[in-house]
Amino acid sequence: MFPLNFYNGFLVLRALRGRSPFLISLERNTVRFRFKISLHTAEISVLNLIKLKLGIGIVIEENLKYCSFLVQNLMILKMLFVLFLVLALRALTNKQKG
Repeated sequence: MFPLNFYNGFLVLRALRGRSPFLISLERNTVRFRFKISLHTAEISVLNLIKLKLGIGIVIEENLKYCSFLVQNLMILKMLFVLFLVLALRALTNKQKG
């Protein structure tokens, strides 16, 4: 599974970003990690563009109002996690300088 520092980092990132697209859930005694961006179905083209540009994930229509871009592959999720953590820390550093 993942080392403890991955879990801690995941939780830190959620705290840094507030309402984070990184989700942690417990399903059938298994911890699951996901990256999810949800928008109104009128903006599904934005999610399809994200999927196309990143070359990862899926776009699903959740219901008549909402659709989501979702990444569940753990290796790709780790890369996204590191990218967002670096960006969040850089934003905090720039905020403190400015």
